[in-house]
Amino acid sequence: MKQVLSLLLSFFFFACETKVNTATDDKQASTDTTIATKSSANILHTISLQQSGGLKVRQAFLTFEDGSLLPKSQQVRRGQTVLLHLVIEEGWTIRNGKASVDASERITTDQDQLVLNEPSLFQHQPTMAAKDANRIVLKATITNTGEKVNYFVVHYRVWDRWSNAEVKGSYRLTLAETAN
Repeated sequence: MKQVLSLLLSFFFFACETKVNTATDDKQASTDTTIATKSSANILHTISLQQSGGLKVRQAFLTFEDGSLLPKSQQVRRGQTVLLHLVIEEGWTIRNGKASVDASERITTDQDQLVLNEPSLFQHQPTMAAKDANRIVLKATITNTGEKVNYFVVHYRVWDRWSNAEVKGSYRLTLAETAN
């Protein structure tokens, strides 16, 4: 059975939408959800966050589309939109008022099925205004789960194309039981 996941990644007003269908035989990804954090950032949810190369994250948290915080269980229903907010304190290389940022996302299920593997979400946008790179918002909406899936693990990486600065990590979205 196929699963469909809509993922929208945006930096303020910029958006890149990716829709994927997954095959049940794709077992490349891992669902390891061990939380390893190497950051002094204020993290409001169970989000692993590792920063390196001088990139400093001030805050990381998850909200619903209406701006309300996700519950500590990080439980969502099918069709609910979840936003990962990364507030960047410093670390981008700035040239002529621009930053060159890229991001990748890999999403797996609790059954170790790869749902999304996007190695370069901003391949068509080489630069952005430096002020827009200070707040990164990744948006995911689970539209159809197909087989019984209890949770998804979202692995993210955001990096500076002009240096070795990056932030990476993961978080889990648990699916709420819903009547069909």
